[in-house]
Amino acid sequence: MPKASRSDWILRRNKDPYTARSSVDGYRCRSAYKLIEINQKFRLFKKERRQIILDVGCAPGGWLQVIKSHASNSSVIIGIDLKETKLDSTITICGDFLANEARQKLLAASSGHKFDIVLSDMATNSTGDAQTDQVRNFELVDSFIDFAIMHLARGGHLIAKIMCGSGDKILIDKTKTYFKDVKIYKPNSSYKDSAEKYLVAISRVA
Repeated sequence: MPKASRSDWILRRNKDPYTARSSVDGYRCRSAYKLIEINQKFRLFKKERRQIILDVGCAPGGWLQVIKSHASNSSVIIGIDLKETKLDSTITICGDFLANEARQKLLAASSGHKFDIVLSDMATNSTGDAQTDQVRNFELVDSFIDFAIMHLARGGHLIAKIMCGSGDKILIDKTKTYFKDVKIYKPNSSYKDSAEKYLVAISRVA
C-alpha cells in the first residue's frame, strides 16, 4: 500500500465509529456489525434449533463471534481461513478453501451433514487494477457459490460478499436458480464508497 494511501486508511479507520464500537463491544473487527445487520434484516440464525454453520474466510473471527452469540448453543459453527483463527466453542480450520484437502476437512467437521448456512466475507487482495480485481473476486465468489449449492441442506441459506462489477448479475442469476429468494443488501456499517454488497440467498429449493 502506498504511503499516502496507508495514511488515508489509518485516518479513516481512526474516525470510524464502528471500529471504536467494536473495541467496546469486544468484537475482533468492525465487519462483525455487517453480519449483525444482515441477520437483523433476514433472521437467518435461530436460537431455538440446532444449525450447522460454515464461515469461509473467517479470520480474524468477528463473524464467528456474531454467529456464536446469535445461533443456538447446540449449533455447530465451523470456520476456515488461510490465517489461523481460534474461538471457543467453534471448529476452525487453517487452510485454503479452494483446495480439495481443506474442503474434505470441512465436510468431516460437519460429520457428513449438509450445512444450514454458509457465509463468506472473502475478497481477493487488490492488485491496483479494477478490472483484474473484479475478475478475481468473481472467480472466488463463483467457487464459493458452487460449493454452497453442493453442500447446503434443503432450506439452507447463503451469504456472500460480492464486488465484481458487471459479474454481479451473473452470480445473482445463477443463485436464483437454486434458492427461493435472493436479495442484495448493503449494511450501514459498510463504507459508503465501497463496492461491496452482500448476496443473501434464502431457502435452497433445488
